[in-house]
Amino acid sequence: MRSTFSISFFVKKSKEKKNGKSPIVCRITINGDKVELATQLDIEAPKWSVPSNRAIGRSNDVKFINETLDSIRMSLHIAYRDLHEHGDIITADSVKNTYLQIGRFPQTLLELFKKHNEDQFELIGRGKSESTYKKYDLSYRRLKEFLKYKYGKEDIFLDHLTLGFVNDYEVYLRTKCYLGHNTTFKMIQYLKRIVSYARNLGLIRKDPFFQHKIKWKHSDPKYLTHFELESIINKEITIKRLAVVRDIFVFSCFCGLSYIDTLNLTQDNIEKHDDRYWIVTRRIKTDNDVRIPLFTIPRKMIDKYANENGIKLLPVMSNQKMNSYLKELADICGIRKNLTYHIQRHSKAHYYLLINRLRSV
Repeated sequence: MRSTFSISFFVKKSKEKKNGKSPIVCRITINGDKVELATQLDIEAPKWSVPSNRAIGRSNDVKFINETLDSIRMSLHIAYRDLHEHGDIITADSVKNTYLQIGRFPQTLLELFKKHNEDQFELIGRGKSESTYKKYDLSYRRLKEFLKYKYGKEDIFLDHLTLGFVNDYEVYLRTKCYLGHNTTFKMIQYLKRIVSYARNLGLIRKDPFFQHKIKWKHSDPKYLTHFELESIINKEITIKRLAVVRDIFVFSCFCGLSYIDTLNLTQDNIEKHDDRYWIVTRRIKTDNDVRIPLFTIPRKMIDKYANENGIKLLPVMSNQKMNSYLKELADICGIRKNLTYHIQRHSKAHYYLLINRLRSV
């Protein structure tokens, strides 16, 4: 017969400390048998919700407490499940003891990823670079966003990872984060390394990457010459949709912004410093803050579409429509290259000469 099993948390007010905080204690109950487990967390009694067994508020301390309690609860469920699967005698004490053994390493993806990143951070300057740490940190945040978007979850058990999970994550990176093939490849590799880390620790049995295939694509990046860009800028266009696409494309050429970064721009991203206007935003791909000088031509395009797009800075269409119309634009401008929105990202260095000539136009 399956035993009854419950986990609860409470504040032990009888152990209140001089700072006014009391310890949060976990109570494990199985078939009426109870045992207490220290959480190493403290809180002021008024900040504790008895009905929900959680801290109240939005501060970082409250967030940390609730996340830690969720992690403890999840690990206790794993301990109970492992005892049940192995046919062991299940008592409140045996669950507690099993938890204290498996608690040496996290049993969920994001918890393990977080521990890995904390170790990486400690090694900066000691064989690991800050740039490597930032890449893993970004990968962690992308996974966290994906879990919330796709599954409505804060985390996932490591042994629940499947090939389907990996495939879903790849699709998410391509369609929701607008990442290119090779950038998606890199993000998938960071996840794969964490999975390998988990397997080496004995935390996962099956490899979710078995039969998953994604390869790095070696390519010769295409770019526009400054003559081609100049022909696009100077072309007289009577078709409104093509004129709009041309303006947005040229704007991005001067600013060096990707499609998704341009799409997200609002008037709040425009700031004035030292008598010069700047675009101040955060890049979606790298999650880095950027500060871009706003020259005359892109400023004119912002003014041209002012008050037409609500809070958006420019009337950016879907990526699919933009690329479709850019092909038409290439035809009427006599450009034989496969003109896509992304090509401007590879062309930035080749625009400097033209920008220097046109920045005051």
